[in-house]
Amino acid sequence: MAPLVRAPAEAGAARSGRLLIIVDLTEVTFAGRSILPPLWEARPDCRARGGRLRAVHDNHTTDLVFRCTGLLGRFPAHANAQDAWEGRTADAP
Repeated sequence: MAPLVRAPAEAGAARSGRLLIIVDLTEVTFAGRSILPPLWEARPDCRARGGRLRAVHDNHTTDLVFRCTGLLGRFPAHANAQDAWEGRTADAP
């Protein structure tokens, strides 16, 4: 199972209580729509537990996937993990 699929599922199963999952996509050099289902599927569990799923993406490749699918508003860009933790989104290009 790919790490992007496994990690959110394992994080959700490992702990009870509020859940904040930060997925760092900064080293992704090629991305298609296949990155979206694992993220989308983890969102409801995070939200039901009073948490969030945040994505760190700061390059054109991943940003384009979120933008073209209309999900940039659901997964806004965070420049790094600390910004994602604090809920601070990256500046718009």
